Amino acid sequence: RAQECQDPTALAAAYSASGLVSGALEDNSANQRAQRAALPCAIEAGDRPQEVRIRVNLAACAFLLGDYPLAAAESDRAVFAAAGYTTLTARALEVRASVLVMLGRLDEGRAAASEALRHYAAAAPTMSAEAHLQVARIDTERGDVVLVQLAARRALRLSEDIGDAHTAANANALLACTTAAEDPESARALAGRAIELSGEQERANALSAAAFVELVDHQTERARPLIAEAERAARDGDDLAGLANAAVLRAVAVEPPDVSCLETALARWQRLGNTVEVLRCELILARCRGGLAAQHAAEGELTSRGLAVDTGICSLPLRGVPSAPDLRIVTLGSFAVLRGHDAVPLQEWKSRQARELLQVLVAR
Repeated sequence: RAQECQDPTALAAAYSASGLVSGALEDNSANQRAQRAALPCAIEAGDRPQEVRIRVNLAACAFLLGDYPLAAAESDRAVFAAAGYTTLTARALEVRASVLVMLGRLDEGRAAASEALRHYAAAAPTMSAEAHLQVARIDTERGDVVLVQLAARRALRLSEDIGDAHTAANANALLACTTAAEDPESARALAGRAIELSGEQERANALSAAAFVELVDHQTERARPLIAEAERAARDGDDLAGLANAAVLRAVAVEPPDVSCLETALARWQRLGNTVEVLRCELILARCRGGLAAQHAAEGELTSRGLAVDTGICSLPLRGVPSAPDLRIVTLGSFAVLRGHDAVPLQEWKSRQARELLQVLVAR
């Protein structure tokens, strides 16, 4: 009917709606084509709110298809077009924050997420779950586990309140990874909940989180089928970031780590333009190869960016790789004692009181 009347407002709405249906059916390419058809119609009609929604949808499509530079450009255009519309500005900034985090531009991503939260607070606070999750992801890279858990649990609570399974799945996955070293059983429950809530878009991330928990707990036999399933899910969903992450997990699930898998992951992160994950892959490769100069260079680069060295994939145990003999005590974020590259697991402490006593002594 919209094509019959050739009304640009109706055409924009019809094309965009058909694209969203395709997105709900997890056909992101079809969604992208429909949104591209809708955009000139919205501009012709002078319908700026609809233009913003379409640009946000285009940014989200590009993000899901792994084209982060295009997603960044579209989110910038959405933010510009949304001026004067508080909720639409918040949504555009939220998508921009997601893209910047994946590009490794964490300071810009934190600024965009904080600005999105400010706009949501003024107009629609219950819709701010995804922005809180982006803040949690950035704090993860900085190694501040307390702040990560506060933001991630806030995101989880808000997403559950409005029935947002997408954000709830990702928040559970993030919480599973951040609690794995301290409480593996609770982390397993969180990862299981992430898998239960996940659709195609979130499934690879949820399965990778479950595998991460098992690897941190030195349960490689449990991790391997989860990694294989995560790779299948990422491949089926054209999730390039998911494939890169799964390749790292597959590499460290064997003894010694599979350097060729790590190189594959590194190439994927380089293709996607995620500088933080590139540095983390380079650090793991240097540890596996025993190159102290390369290790120190990667660690120095991470530190210079305000990022924690032994977090995320860099916190995974590397079986068969000679560890540095030194013990290190980490107090920024969560407390941890590292033997070489690996955290000393809870079961190796004589008692919880012994660990707490060391915390008190260090604090003094």
